Amino acid sequence: DDENERMSVDPNLRPFEFHVSTELVEALGIHYLADETGDDDYGGVLSALAAASGGGEEEGGYNKALDAVEDSEFRCASEAAATRGGSGGGIIKGRAVAYVRPDFSSYFPPHLYPDGPPQPASLSYTNFALKVINLSPRPVRFYWDGGSGSRTGGAVLVGTIRPYESVGTATTPGMSFHVTPTYDRSTVLKRWTVNADEALLSYDPYKLSNGMTSEERRSVLAKFERETTVEDKYRYDMQLLNLGYARDYLVTTGRTWLGNFPRPPPGHFMWSADHFGQSHAVATTEAHFSRVPPRGLMNELTSDDYENGRAAEALRAELSAYRTGSSMELKLKVLSVAPRVFKIENFLSNAEADHILNLG
Repeated sequence: DDENERMSVDPNLRPFEFHVSTELVEALGIHYLADETGDDDYGGVLSALAAASGGGEEEGGYNKALDAVEDSEFRCASEAAATRGGSGGGIIKGRAVAYVRPDFSSYFPPHLYPDGPPQPASLSYTNFALKVINLSPRPVRFYWDGGSGSRTGGAVLVGTIRPYESVGTATTPGMSFHVTPTYDRSTVLKRWTVNADEALLSYDPYKLSNGMTSEERRSVLAKFERETTVEDKYRYDMQLLNLGYARDYLVTTGRTWLGNFPRPPPGHFMWSADHFGQSHAVATTEAHFSRVPPRGLMNELTSDDYENGRAAEALRAELSAYRTGSSMELKLKVLSVAPRVFKIENFLSNAEADHILNLG
């Protein structure tokens, strides 16, 4: 059933596995619990978890408040983490779906291109989207280094990043950025020179590296415990989970993950764009308007009426007097495969186009 649903949305949606440290299973549970309770900003869930842990500075192991999560996938992951030891070292697997772009040659079917597909063009403008995450409990300021070629002749403020939040910008390979404390622009906390293969960055003052001595590791961990609250720790782990997911997403799709885990997979139907020249015929009972109905008639019918089938037949009958007929067919022609672009001839009638212009 899941396979049929995925294929009905887009055949290029591919399932893949992402790998999560057992230390992050609670962060995974927070996402599920927030979804089940409708907590969009996680504030209620995190407050409840902090209260369940006593509100102190130590979590004391798995938070029993997460037992309220009903999702079977999380229950399975939680049990696997407990079996492998949640204190560290273990890995559990999650499942997700991502769009995988088809091979370039598939965009040009042989019957339309008997001499073979053309060669892809080389891009002269290699810009890309960049995302930077602040894993510190304090806000930081994010700057583009600019340089002598910039109008200001120096660093340019991109934005302030709140704790455990992110900012994004557009850039090109070789550009340099840095973050500073909000109170001291001259102190550089971290600097990066960016490229499209590493377009997801994070400032983490508590990151442990393989080259650290035991004493250095203990010092960093002690600093983390001293400077963060229980809620901070959960938000920190949620971003680590996001970064871990991003690694597997990049391997699967070849694209940088710029969203926030766990964004739901696409669920709305999309017309396929498998190759150039592909077309679709779409039949609809919403024929063109040949003249604009009186305002009273237009105000009475809402999108909710259409979606739930509650539109009054009498009103439909009244509107039909202003339409060109009882049905029509539109044709979608593929102009671009990735990104997906369709050309729709005769999309609006003259009366509809004039009405939109008058509204403007």
